[in-house]
Amino acid sequence: QYYLAAAEVFYNVQRVPQAVLVLERAERNAPPDPRVQLELGKAYYTIQKYDKAAEKLNPLLTQQPDNAMVCFWMGMLQKDQNKTQEAIKYLKKATDLDPKYYNAHIMLAQIYAQSGNTTALNYYDKAAAIDSTKTEALYGKAMFLQQNNNTKQAIATYQKLIEQDPQNQDAFYNLGYIYYKQNDYKKAKEHFELATKMNPVFAKAYYMRGQCSEKLGEKDNAKADYNKA
Repeated sequence: QYYLAAAEVFYNVQRVPQAVLVLERAERNAPPDPRVQLELGKAYYTIQKYDKAAEKLNPLLTQQPDNAMVCFWMGMLQKDQNKTQEAIKYLKKATDLDPKYYNAHIMLAQIYAQSGNTTALNYYDKAAAIDSTKTEALYGKAMFLQQNNNTKQAIATYQKLIEQDPQNQDAFYNLGYIYYKQNDYKKAKEHFELATKMNPVFAKAYYMRGQCSEKLGEKDNAKADYNKA
């Protein structure tokens, strides 16, 4: 228990090599425990020692084929090695075993989104339903809709995201960018301005606000924003 707790502390403060050392000591000194094996697999994956991660996860998968966490980390391992179909298989199994596994749903959504597959929307919606306190799923869905030219739904999703997270600078910026592309420079400028209020050092937002000012004939304002950017 001590080894696992100590490793978790190191892992959570992003000192993963120290977590690995603690877990390796646990393997040497403590009775065999599949939890240590899983945490080692996860830690090795995080520091990109994929062969060592596989050494820990593969036996666990044989011993505990119905362990959703083992399936999730096997999926992550496959994803990072560009074995997309294998990654999807393991991540889907994780969601089948644990329908409320938020991270597995998010990862599936992101994998499908990379190829423009609309199945991504289904997984973003499921993730948002599992944990409505997190904004990651809504933002991912909005970005997918924006990138695939579903502008109306993208705007509605960004607006819903802002209702949930009124200080989300990226949502304001992306809305501004959509309105800019629609040649609605006044509305775009308002949203870029809101983005700069959320983050006073948001260089891209100042630049785009300058672009809007230039289109609106406000040359002094445009120059000030370009200088600020």
